[in-house]
Amino acid sequence: MATEKQAKPLFSKEVKSAEEKWLSLLKRTFKSPALYILCAFAVICGALEAFVVQNLFLLWLKYYSNHFTQSQINTYPLGVQAVGIVSNFLAAVHIDATGKRVPMGILACMLQLVSAIILLVPSISFPWTFFAQYLAGTSYMVNPVSYGWANIILQRGGDDALRSVTLYAMNAASTCLYTFWGIVLYPASDAPYWRNGYITMIVVVFATLVMVWVVNRLDEWTLAKHSEMPIHGQPAADEDGRAGDQSGQKENKVMSVTNEAS
Repeated sequence: MATEKQAKPLFSKEVKSAEEKWLSLLKRTFKSPALYILCAFAVICGALEAFVVQNLFLLWLKYYSNHFTQSQINTYPLGVQAVGIVSNFLAAVHIDATGKRVPMGILACMLQLVSAIILLVPSISFPWTFFAQYLAGTSYMVNPVSYGWANIILQRGGDDALRSVTLYAMNAASTCLYTFWGIVLYPASDAPYWRNGYITMIVVVFATLVMVWVVNRLDEWTLAKHSEMPIHGQPAADEDGRAGDQSGQKENKVMSVTNEAS
């Protein structure tokens, strides 16, 4: 009986502790400006990929099925995915090499702007349509810009729970966009010319540029706020951002002391 009486308060404390943790996480999440900025950024970046996600090239080819065989209709859109894969990879390589994401964000916007302007011209030739649709595949390069950037920004605070929730919210927000985006702007009944969708894409391009600037300011703010916070066990960077050099010097000193002792 005494054991049961002792166990009940312990159990209630554990439940209360779990509830406090959840409440604390919710407060930290909804009070964080990064949640709202990064979710808006994810939605805008998702809208930038609309030409590819909505399979406009496939619908266009089907509309002109008298000019293309079924094999061509099935095969030609794969080139858009190939462009997306290559551009995504090259953007990630550039970001890893330079540590800069703004140039890739601007480049993605400019390429989509060119694609939208070309497609906005009524009755353009087939070669120009092919070029614009394949060029639209470069929109995938916003993925390493948006989610990679968000991950770096959220890591600085050292709050892994908040980072996980925010990244999940970004994914959910961008996915919810397509529950209505394609139906409103890119319905199959409008093939082969989605005028409203093309005009909207031009607006989205400029909205993305604004969000790139906003996220860049958020990046600078979190960097200044958590400049002394190490990430994944790495020492905080010095003024030149060379944390690895310091750790390398420490390793060299340890090795030299060991050699002298031996």
